[in-house]
Amino acid sequence: MFMRKKREGFTLIELLIVMAVIAALMGALVPVALSAIQHANATRIAENLQSLVTQVQQYAYSEHVIPKVTTLATSVSGGNVLDYTIYVSKTPNGPYTTNTGTAIKSQQVYFAVNYNLPFDALTVYKVWKGVAGFSTAKNIVAATKNTSPVATGVVVRYW
Repeated sequence: MFMRKKREGFTLIELLIVMAVIAALMGALVPVALSAIQHANATRIAENLQSLVTQVQQYAYSEHVIPKVTTLATSVSGGNVLDYTIYVSKTPNGPYTTNTGTAIKSQQVYFAVNYNLPFDALTVYKVWKGVAGFSTAKNIVAATKNTSPVATGVVVRYW
């Protein structure tokens, strides 16, 4: 009787099946990874804006003036003077104007910190949903002429 030798290695069909499985897994995992990266960036922006709102309030209470962005630029991780703009208003519904660093004269000053770099405000809003103190108010977005993420706050004058 003749004995057949066992061949070692993969056949072409087995190799193609393995490559198809790997391609299917990559097709499913790459969008998930990209979504996770975008969510991480939105979280970083939200945390920086929340930190800036707190810093603006603390600065205003100690110095009696809403600060210019240059004053706070080095305080926020990952931020610089071109990343943010501070807008101020005497009423919560605006109109919001660019902050010039003038002293607080009204009883309450409403301010908005705007993230200037291109990023989807809706993504950041989804991260913020349910967090007090944040708003994507239409008047602030209209004042900035874009859809950048915005965080709002208020300074109540007690002095």
